[in-house]
Amino acid sequence: MATVQVTNVLGQPSYLGQSVRVSVAQSENSKLLQLAVGMSCVQDDSSNVGYIESVDSYGTSFLVTPQYPTTTFESTPGILQSTKTVTITI
Repeated sequence: MATVQVTNVLGQPSYLGQSVRVSVAQSENSKLLQLAVGMSCVQDDSSNVGYIESVDSYGTSFLVTPQYPTTTFESTPGILQSTKTVTITI
């Protein structure tokens, strides 16, 4: 399966069982057009898995619902840091 990698550019709260917004740079905005609700994604540093809940294809972000292993999509406790890479399976 093909993958798309994006870099989060804005730190976001990432709490247990709650969705987190992944914001991408304007230069990566065209990648959002390849994304769809339900696609699997992985936060590369922590290997936490989630699924795309919604895509803002007119803006620069998408929302991820965390699944496992920890039901969070964080890179450090409580935060999805900027500069972290997210890989989406398309």
